[in-house]
Amino acid sequence: MSTTAGPPAAEARPLRADAKRNQQRLLSAAVEVFAERGADSASLEEIARRAGVGIGTLYRHFPTRQALLEAVYQDQIEALRARADDLLKLTHGISYAADHTPGDDGLAARMLGMVIDGLRTEPS
Repeated sequence: MSTTAGPPAAEARPLRADAKRNQQRLLSAAVEVFAERGADSASLEEIARRAGVGIGTLYRHFPTRQALLEAVYQDQIEALRARADDLLKLTHGISYAADHTPGDDGLAARMLGMVIDGLRTEPS
């Protein structure tokens, strides 16, 4: 039995300009259709039609509904991840400051409360 792998995978090439335009049109159409119908109920055929491409083009760019969803929401997911990282750093900073402030055991709780109140009043 041979354990050698098949031929090496081809290197990913950048998209041609027309393919990139199609991809962007598909993403824009998906945002619209998802907003109107919900991501689970949206028809992929409708997304392709609104983008002005065939369903085969949609599947070439996004082989599954999940792949399309991830592409549509990637920017929002990255922004949330960055926000979570910032909040984690802030929480660690508050905890450190409270641990190194002698004589005030409630400081960390008050500081975290202020941060939470600030997050609640921040515009979305």
